[in-house]
This record gives sequence, C-alpha cells and structure tokens, in this order.
Amino acid sequence: MTDPDAVRFTPATMSHATMVAHWRAGEAVPAAPRTVDYARYDGVWWERSGGGWAELPDCPLSLGLTARRAELVADGRDEEHDDGGRDPWTVARNRLRTGLSCPQRGR
Repeated sequence: MTDPDAVRFTPATMSHATMVAHWRAGEAVPAAPRTVDYARYDGVWWERSGGGWAELPDCPLSLGLTARRAELVADGRDEEHDDGGRDPWTVARNRLRTGLSCPQRGR
C-alpha cells in the first residue's frame, strides 16, 4: 500500500543548453524580458535551478507567471529589444557583468 503523503511532485529537468535551444527554435519564452529565472516551454513553466531548469508544478506561482506574461503580451512589452540576437539569459548575464541592471550609488 502506498502512503499518500509519500507521493510528491518530481519535476522534469533539462539542461540550460537545451532551454536555449528551445528558445532559439521559438518554443520557449522567458516570463518577462528581465525576468529570466522562469521560462515557459511546452505549456509548462520552468524555473532556473543551478545549471539547468526544473519544471514547476501547477501552483500560485505558475498561475501568477501566466497572468503576468499575458499582461506583457497584451501591452506589447513581451520581448527584449536590441539584444543582437542573443538569448535572454546571455543578455541578462552581460547586463549584470557590466552593472547595467542597477544604478551606481554614492559615486
């Protein structure tokens, strides 16, 4: 007999390179241009986890991501501009390296 409390959601996982390949094929999209720790692929939200991605279960977070994504699409603000064809994670990483994501304080 299986203990019902022992049955838990075990998320699917994928490598970051696989997620980038899905993005390049037009199959994956980040939650928002500057919110790249979550992406939607194959009708499911995924969360960046270490060097890869883990599937999110249906939960308030995934519902909120879906609602916010719909707002961005409706307002036409769903894509990063002037990224030179780079994937959104490379753009975000470079933004952090150059300090463009936060204002300089006290200088």
